[in-house]
Amino acid sequence: MVAHASRTFALLQQPAPMRWLWAWQSVVLVGMLWANLYAAGHENLFQLHPITLASPWFWVTVAEAYLAFIPFCLWVALREQQPWPRWLWIVAMVGLGNWVMALYGVCVLWGLGGQKSPTWGEVLFGQRHVVEETR
Repeated sequence: MVAHASRTFALLQQPAPMRWLWAWQSVVLVGMLWANLYAAGHENLFQLHPITLASPWFWVTVAEAYLAFIPFCLWVALREQQPWPRWLWIVAMVGLGNWVMALYGVCVLWGLGGQKSPTWGEVLFGQRHVVEETR
């Protein structure tokens, strides 16, 4: 419990951009979870209306979402050093969408919570950045 409290306190002491990033990722995570649960309770995803499937805007939205996943998945591939976590996160993102991306962001920021002022390199590249920086 003490480690949890000290990590939370350390997060509050981070520079404003890190706190804003933490807050934004948390809002996206909660918002996307709520939106997915709401939609799942009202309509079956696998029984889309034929008009929806025929709409060019539906396909543009799908393409836009998956094209946005590419740079994020590349970031995960670069940041994660072990192959299993790397592939599990990427498969989860492609299959489950933005809420998993937000969860990944929250996990990354939570992992840095013990540091008073992490660098952007540590946020973006994790331990790989720390190792290369000390050489």
